[in-house]
Amino acid sequence: MAENVLIVQNRNAHAIDWPQALAGASQRVFLVCDRLTEQRLAERGWTPLFQEVHAAFPGTPAEVKAFAGRMIHRLGGAGQVIVCSNHEDDVELCASLREQYGLPGPQPGDVARFRDKLVMKHRLAAHPEWLPRYLRFEPHAYAAGPAAYARHAVERLGLPIFAKPINAAGSQGTCLLETEAALHAWAQGLTGDTVYELDEFLSAPLYHCDFLVAGGRILDRHVSRYLYPNGDFLQGKPLGSVTLAETEEAYRSLSGFSLQVLEAFQPLPDGALHLEVFRFPNGDCRFLEIACRAPGAHIPALYKAQCGIDYRSAPYELVLKGAPHQTPPLGRYCATAWFPFLPGTVVGVREYRSSGSQFSMNVLRGAGALPRAGSLADRMAELLLWSDDAQQLQADFEALREFHPAILAGPAPGAGGQAPAAPEGHGPPR
Repeated sequence: MAENVLIVQNRNAHAIDWPQALAGASQRVFLVCDRLTEQRLAERGWTPLFQEVHAAFPGTPAEVKAFAGRMIHRLGGAGQVIVCSNHEDDVELCASLREQYGLPGPQPGDVARFRDKLVMKHRLAAHPEWLPRYLRFEPHAYAAGPAAYARHAVERLGLPIFAKPINAAGSQGTCLLETEAALHAWAQGLTGDTVYELDEFLSAPLYHCDFLVAGGRILDRHVSRYLYPNGDFLQGKPLGSVTLAETEEAYRSLSGFSLQVLEAFQPLPDGALHLEVFRFPNGDCRFLEIACRAPGAHIPALYKAQCGIDYRSAPYELVLKGAPHQTPPLGRYCATAWFPFLPGTVVGVREYRSSGSQFSMNVLRGAGALPRAGSLADRMAELLLWSDDAQQLQADFEALREFHPAILAGPAPGAGGQAPAAPEGHGPPR
């Protein structure tokens, strides 16, 4: 086993329980992170848990790679160092470092099938019925004949069309194109060299299937349903998920489908895998995308409450100790929700009341003026629900469509100032 572990994580490393993650580890652990994490570690007295902490972010990928490369060389290179990350934006960087320095672990080709949405779909080409209709957007072909290209896209995909970068997460750069004119406006407004795909718009409940994998073996897995697509958070709707009971037909259907999908992505890398799937009322499933990292946002709290495993730190614990730490669960079934900022002046916080589930609500912002949410960081409150009664929990979870803790000054649309509910639709995953 290598003596040194180099962890590279640009964002959200400050949210990890590092005393738990590093407890019992025999290796020397080095952290390359962002300035906020460096600051929070110092404030909590956690910096001495690491051999070294370096805030190399924000830096360009080339700058961070060069910095990490110098560290790898200093620590002895191949045989002496393991490089790992549990963050969407850094898995490719780590794969590139492994290739360059002859280190073990996923190489660039292994990671590409979990980052590039077109490569993902190619892996499933033998099962076209699992995929939405899609096209790679070709800027040069569009420029050569905008009208013909747009007609072809609409004929192929229908309307509306969902446009998104092929290697981004968290709804970054996505756009819903409801008309052919909107497609033209979007295409003509593009700048830079980002590669996009165009997908047919799917209107169905969105689920996520999450796994911990070690040595090709699945150690832990969950099937959960989103309350709304993730992009709707920026439209004023809560971002939430509920775990499914193993006796539910949806659980059995999605569990079987997800295992079939994983077969197409063999060999599976060690760590966490996050798969997103639409499921229609007739039971048909459509693959959305898959990532080789832990789920983000509200989901780690969901699984820690249900099974006692923290998915934010578990992939690192697999590297350091061979197994994740596990605490007693809160309930057999759990749900979580984040409530976004609503534009206006908050004059009070509405009390949450469940119809039977136990709960805990953490209010992050109280009275005062709030802007419209621009990212997942712009949340007013976090809610956790748990129960041993799956139907009771499902009922309380669905009721969150009509709840928001903000009491706004003056008239506001929807319940508690929340925008009215809309049909479920295409939302890119975290």
